[in-house]
Amino acid sequence: MRMKKIKVAAALMAVALAVSCVSSSRGPRRPESPPMLSPTPQMAEGANTIYSQAEDTYTNGEFEQAAQTYMRFIASSAPDHPLADNAYFKIGMCWFEMKRYDDALYFFNAVMSRFPDSENRAEALVNSAISMYHLEDLEGAEKVFNRAMNAEARPDTKAYILFYKGAIAEKRENFNLASRFYIQAGLMSQVESLLARSKTEVERVLTHFVDERELDDIRQRYTDQWPAGYALLALINIYSKSGQEAKLAQARQEYYGKYAAMVAPADDEPTEEDSYRPTQVKIGVSLPLTGPGSAAGLEMIQGIQLALNSFLKLMKEKNIQLVLKDSGLGPEEAAKGILELAQDRDTLAILGPAYSDEFKKAASVAEGLRIPIISPSASEEGATSLSRYLFRTTLTNKIEAGKMATMAVKNMGLKKFVIIYPADRQGRELSQYFTYEVLRLGGEVVTAEAYMPEQTDFGEQIRRIGGMTDEEARETILAEQENFPDLDVEGLNGYLQSVNMEKISAPMIVSHGELPLDSRNFLPGLELKYDAVYLPGMYDKVSLILPELQFYNISGIVQLSSSGVNHPSLTKIAEKYAEGLIFLDGFHPGSMSPQVRAFMRDYRLYFRSEPTILSAQAYDAAVIVLSALARGAGSRFEMARHIRSLYHFEGVTGEMSMGLDGEMDKSVVFLTVEGSRIVEMIPPPPLPETLEGEGGDEPLESTDALAPSVMDQSIVESDVGNEKINSR
Repeated sequence: MRMKKIKVAAALMAVALAVSCVSSSRGPRRPESPPMLSPTPQMAEGANTIYSQAEDTYTNGEFEQAAQTYMRFIASSAPDHPLADNAYFKIGMCWFEMKRYDDALYFFNAVMSRFPDSENRAEALVNSAISMYHLEDLEGAEKVFNRAMNAEARPDTKAYILFYKGAIAEKRENFNLASRFYIQAGLMSQVESLLARSKTEVERVLTHFVDERELDDIRQRYTDQWPAGYALLALINIYSKSGQEAKLAQARQEYYGKYAAMVAPADDEPTEEDSYRPTQVKIGVSLPLTGPGSAAGLEMIQGIQLALNSFLKLMKEKNIQLVLKDSGLGPEEAAKGILELAQDRDTLAILGPAYSDEFKKAASVAEGLRIPIISPSASEEGATSLSRYLFRTTLTNKIEAGKMATMAVKNMGLKKFVIIYPADRQGRELSQYFTYEVLRLGGEVVTAEAYMPEQTDFGEQIRRIGGMTDEEARETILAEQENFPDLDVEGLNGYLQSVNMEKISAPMIVSHGELPLDSRNFLPGLELKYDAVYLPGMYDKVSLILPELQFYNISGIVQLSSSGVNHPSLTKIAEKYAEGLIFLDGFHPGSMSPQVRAFMRDYRLYFRSEPTILSAQAYDAAVIVLSALARGAGSRFEMARHIRSLYHFEGVTGEMSMGLDGEMDKSVVFLTVEGSRIVEMIPPPPLPETLEGEGGDEPLESTDALAPSVMDQSIVESDVGNEKINSR
């Protein structure tokens, strides 16, 4: 009896699913174990035994030993042996598993050239193309894939080929074409694993690399199919970040009405564990009650207590209990406390932890036990991407810088900016994200200068943005007058502009007495080649920078800053130099919002103190959890689903909507200094024509890529050792 030939579809599947983010560093997974072969009378006893040994070692994953044993079989059997082609093919697969793609390619080609009628020929053709792909021979791989596509009739094999054609297109940075191939692979595949993988790649490429026009085309072309859902998700991200509110509302309505269930992640189904509905609901809290962060911890605890007081009826009806764990006892105790809270099945959500490091470490607990964890203060960028169960109500640097840049460019019409920022993590992130958004909107960051956190004199940085003292400007102007004594003031100013054309500032004569000029009869100034200066940082440093800007004649431009300056000491230190400074925050005690006024009244009544932004962010986090319970969320699964679906939630720290990346997209309040008081500022309406048409439509791949061209690399930047919880 002739031995049954081995099908290799499983091997092909393993190879195709090996591509992860189009990386050739991972080899394919081991294929499913092939069936054991029965010897036939035509086989010599020795060859039969050797072949069986090779099959055993291959099945056990001992690929190098298996390859050597298959070779022994080939050497001990006739060239036309019925299993010779199988042996050559399996040797190719052994080398492939060991990432020896050159050797694998040789044996796959041997199958095709020596055994043209082999049942393995089609698989060998496809696997040879995959080997070329891993060898970075993209042109060769593409040609072979095209041959295989024309010769292949099986839909699933065609789907694998399309998947790899998408990977090739992505390596060439043709992301629109890559997305089309991935979509076709997913739509054609009847194998669940390949379908899931195709969806993953489609979501990744559409979210990060495909432009708005292509996304809209996909949305229309694949109406009522899952690709349209992923295109809508990516469009929602774009509309949210660019402030296109009308389009955002329409896209959200279409997505949640038609596609949300269609493109939901595989793990977005309740399990027995996270479907459990306790009779006594517990809300866990992990915040510092002792140690250096205890003051901030108390502010957040008080915010949570105030939220609970607002839901007293619900607390009694649901028998809700608050369980506190002190995270101020050290990192190990903090992690232990979160684990204990999560292991209690009655705990439906955890408020905290306070610090980013603790928040990131909690990702494995959140993911493993499927429990929502909401931090009121962890601010490190990207932290929520570690788990679908990590959330936060804090205003992140990315959101803050993006909102400021958008307002400056689209509402105020500013085009050119300089930045002076502290060389710590927060300063770098604010500067980078502000730069990213300005460039995306078609503006320009002329230069960005860093200073060390301990600095108190900022003259060096201000000179780099074109600053000059009166004395320095006078000397320059008088020297030029000496060279051109016949020029009048208008001519001299014109000449000063022309010789400083390539610089970001030029000295000029603002007012003067009788000519000729001398050191006492004219007032010098600077013509600046930018519209605004952005000063991210804390109030203590920015308060020192503001008067120095005036000293170096950086005046007559818009001054912008960040939430770190929202502190009563700003005007006490900077005095008159803070006038007109524009900044923002997620919370302003003087806001006329009904929610904020009620929060301020109740907080003062209960605690006889003023709330901070940490109190407010903790209050919002607790209200989100309590609102979910009030709306019927009785399990961890339902709690997480409620939080992920938040849209226009009215909190005391602004209106919040959950983004696709797990971050809250929050509204902010713009503030300014008037008459030595911090007051709310109403931004002007968006200009009829923005700068987006001047190049802002092209998305930038990475904010980090922008940094070297605008960041001052002469300063060695270092982060502060421990993250501070700043309540300002």
